[in-house]
Amino acid sequence: MHGLPAALATAFYNCGIDKHRQGAHDGAIADFSQCLRFDPDCAPALLGRGYALDARRQWTRAAADFRRACEIGLLPRQEDAVRLRLWLLGARTGQVETANLQLSGHFACRKSGPAPSPWTSWVASFLLGLPEPEFLQGMDSPVMDRDAGHACQGWFFAGAVRLLSGDAQQARLYFDTAIGTDARHVEEYWSARAEAEALRSAGRAE
Repeated sequence: MHGLPAALATAFYNCGIDKHRQGAHDGAIADFSQCLRFDPDCAPALLGRGYALDARRQWTRAAADFRRACEIGLLPRQEDAVRLRLWLLGARTGQVETANLQLSGHFACRKSGPAPSPWTSWVASFLLGLPEPEFLQGMDSPVMDRDAGHACQGWFFAGAVRLLSGDAQQARLYFDTAIGTDARHVEEYWSARAEAEALRSAGRAE
């Protein structure tokens, strides 16, 4: 794709990213959709729209965008990270057993590219049943690349799992901890902000 369509696709994509990070998720969804109108196989736009749809609690549509991005083609470790989010979307729609099978199957069958990172494998283990205290303790292991991004992701997924269990109070604490890392370069930072805001709104409504 060249010329004006490529320029328009890029412009809509960048606008979508900005709106998503401002919390204007409906506007972000619209912009990513416009990008995809000009470039239907733009995997980054599919991922961006998927994250915005997730923030708006449109989990089935978000999962469809993530799967389509995987079908188009992502780098192996990028797909590993998306598979973690697909697990969460499946669990949120009541399909935990299917989500477990799909996540474990992805890592069992994955043969191309570099091996999954130790960090991604650790998060996958947690989603598949590793006890929370062991997961949180392992976040500080020297084996892991300890950085703000991983800490943010860890606290986000810990919060998401707590929320699935119905523990909104602890989930909000974990989401706030993820936000406190200020790791704005990872999507889980923005997802934690969306989750924390949703919990605050639910609390005001009660």
